[in-house]
Amino acid sequence: MRRAIAMSIVLALSLLSVMLSGCAQAGQEITDQAVANGSVNETIGIINQTAVPVAPKSTLSVVMVVAEGANSSGRAPFLPSFAGGCYDSVNRIVSCAIYQDGKMLSENIMTNNIYSFENFMAAGDHTVELRGANSKGENASQTAVFTVLDTVDLYFNPLPQGADPAYMNAVRDAYAYWKQKNGINVREVRSPTPDSVIVGWSVGNIIMGDGGLAAGIGGRNILNISLGNNNCYGNFSWYTAPSIFRIARHELGHVLVWGGGHPQYFDPVMNTSDPMTGAKWKVAADTTVKMGPRVIWPFGICSEMNITTYHYNITSDRPVNIKVVPSIDEYNKLVAGKPWTWYVPCVFDSVTSVEFACVVPSTSYLLVMNDVSSSSEANVRIVMWEDDCVGECYGRY
Repeated sequence: MRRAIAMSIVLALSLLSVMLSGCAQAGQEITDQAVANGSVNETIGIINQTAVPVAPKSTLSVVMVVAEGANSSGRAPFLPSFAGGCYDSVNRIVSCAIYQDGKMLSENIMTNNIYSFENFMAAGDHTVELRGANSKGENASQTAVFTVLDTVDLYFNPLPQGADPAYMNAVRDAYAYWKQKNGINVREVRSPTPDSVIVGWSVGNIIMGDGGLAAGIGGRNILNISLGNNNCYGNFSWYTAPSIFRIARHELGHVLVWGGGHPQYFDPVMNTSDPMTGAKWKVAADTTVKMGPRVIWPFGICSEMNITTYHYNITSDRPVNIKVVPSIDEYNKLVAGKPWTWYVPCVFDSVTSVEFACVVPSTSYLLVMNDVSSSSEANVRIVMWEDDCVGECYGRY
């Protein structure tokens, strides 16, 4: 104790010496009278009285870092993600609260984990703050800043050969849908940036279904849209532009808003069981057949809908009979000589050219019959496609 007091006095005298020296350099003079009156001794006393010992370092710490692989900036809606927690090796943690733009989301969170919170929508800087407190009454905090970009960059890969240029407008319209719902601005760019949405195209079936694939790769969002497939009669057929719109709208919902889920309760376009999110072919079938006398040729339709409107265009160099039946069972009955049924509005006898549409189930078949009175072959061209204006139609296509 005496040693500590002695050291304190030495430090005080040293400090006083510096102070006096500074005064002398400034032209001030301490008189003998001041010393005689004890002013200096009083000054020493004041110095000793105001000297505060260094407080022990707090054992409370708050740690927060942006999660590995996560971005600190991006387009709206931006979902912040970070790792962190509150720690104290001595005292009990009383609270470890998380705040987002000043709003408390949780008073206590589990430490040393990754947390995801509400989407940031407004462009500009946003804060996520972690505030900790221990049983000793000590507090600590740390803040991370996330920046929301005000514009989404859109980069189009070139369309494959033979694709309809209207497909690009269909994707633009899909962006317009989400802009109207979520206020997302879009800018087309000539080359991709780290925050761009890259639109790619697939000809034929792709890995994740027949429609599209939305994925985040290397910090970029990839939108891969299938432009057609071989699912109808085994021949490749292009999708309609409205189908591309629906596919792109659904996949952009993943990229821009909903991530990997399908929250159909919040937006029906994210409902994968809704046929309107599916695709339809521009031409489901375009084929020419040679039919001998009294031959019946069945053609099934291709549709993802239970009930749909199908269009037929049939030309022949000889008169043929046309009927649409509910299913292949009716064709089998006809061949077996048993009673069979057909759709009365969809019957045309002894025609060489006819175009019509029928509302039919997806199980229906078109029957083309060479006229029973003919003894010659008939060369028949059959073109079929599904109406793509069921529920919604787009004039620009």
